[in-house]
Amino acid sequence: MKWGEYLKKINSNVLILLVTAGLITGGILLKPLHRPVGLTLLINSDDDFRRLNCRGSGTLEDPYIIKNLVFGVNETFVKRWYYGLEVINTNSFFVVRDCIFFGGLHAIRIANVAEGTVNISQNRFYALIQAEADNVLGGSGIEIDNSDGVVIADNLFSKAKKFEEGYLYITESENTVLENNVFEDYETIIKDSLNASLIKNFTNADSFCEIIRSSNISITENGLYNSGNSINVWYSTNILIESNIIKSTTSSPGIIMMNCTLISISRNNITKSSGWTSTGLALVNSQFSNISNNKITNFADYAIAIYENSFNNTIFGNLFYDNKEDEEDSQGYDEGYWNTWFNPVLLTGNFWNDLGSNSTYIIAGPAGSVDLYPLSSPLT
Repeated sequence: MKWGEYLKKINSNVLILLVTAGLITGGILLKPLHRPVGLTLLINSDDDFRRLNCRGSGTLEDPYIIKNLVFGVNETFVKRWYYGLEVINTNSFFVVRDCIFFGGLHAIRIANVAEGTVNISQNRFYALIQAEADNVLGGSGIEIDNSDGVVIADNLFSKAKKFEEGYLYITESENTVLENNVFEDYETIIKDSLNASLIKNFTNADSFCEIIRSSNISITENGLYNSGNSINVWYSTNILIESNIIKSTTSSPGIIMMNCTLISISRNNITKSSGWTSTGLALVNSQFSNISNNKITNFADYAIAIYENSFNNTIFGNLFYDNKEDEEDSQGYDEGYWNTWFNPVLLTGNFWNDLGSNSTYIIAGPAGSVDLYPLSSPLT
């Protein structure tokens, strides 16, 4: 089943469930999607799990289960302080599964919990407008703060009203896993964190993730559709971006790296499907990156653009096809220094579909870079 069909099927099933079944929780009947009523719950210690009669014993083999509940408030009362489920200062293992969340500053907040004790899976999240006009952080997402080893998997993040966006915030945490989630107009922000993995997620939002001051982050095998600046990385190091599908429709680059080091960008398919002119991949003040075996096509501006103080980056084995509307200009741009547009050991460059009969390919920009070993056919 295609991702788009999967998303429609999930949304349809959830809507039918809410409207026809009513989803009664604790004697509270949900109103229509745009005006929900439900629970708010604070767990501030391991004793609270027991006080609330959560199923399980809090061990790895028998975690506490929070299941089949509806969290949310009427949108009139959504304030900046509101959380649907807040779990802080616990050491017990627990699972949040098959719940529905509406609105809130964040639907779930996890803070200062023991490493590897949290699993959030198979839930549905719906973003609602915030009552506070200046509150830009709302949207029924998840906040992970100073909590390591949290797993967020197989969830649906959607919007209950048009133009409402949601956010996932991960701060000062290690070993977070986001896997097999569907994001509809949700963005993930990872800040001051280590060793996060974003694997096999799907989104149709303008931005998939923003990485800020973080290290050892892997972004692999995700499907990013209707996206603009899909992956945005700032002041970070040791970042792996591999085997993603990115279909961009806006004027922002598909991937942008700013003030980064030690980046590996490989085997991605980055395509401009519609919209304003833009660049497939941009480096700004970034060093020691390896950009290889990507397919970048149909961008009206450059396939790859290297700006400002970017140096010691290597670009090879990529396929650049039908980028740059100005046929007299190249599909690449370089204003940095010591950047190499071929593999100096393998003597392998890139495939440029506008190479013609030339034996080298000149890269636009003041750096004066040249692909000395352009490929006559794409690498398989």
